Amino acid sequence: RKWGIWGSGDGEFIRPQGLAIDCEGNVYVADQGNERIQVFGPQGRFLRKWGIRGSGDGEFSQPQGLAIDSEGDVYVSDQGNHRILVFKPTV
Repeated sequence: RKWGIWGSGDGEFIRPQGLAIDCEGNVYVADQGNERIQVFGPQGRFLRKWGIRGSGDGEFSQPQGLAIDSEGDVYVSDQGNHRILVFKPTV
């Protein structure tokens, strides 16, 4: 099974760098070339995305690694901005 192609649309990637899986089996992908995080259901169906290029809250410069803690908080290593961002889970 696989999903995604090169591009900037929903479910498309430019340099996917890291991923994490939450307790419901959803897959979070750091899409470094598009400066965003994308979320997919367990079977690969696109669910949502967030992020744009920048250095403010919710903005990224080369997001790379991801982790999800037991509360569902999403940790993103934002390589280009030299920081870690933490996001609360959404429905």
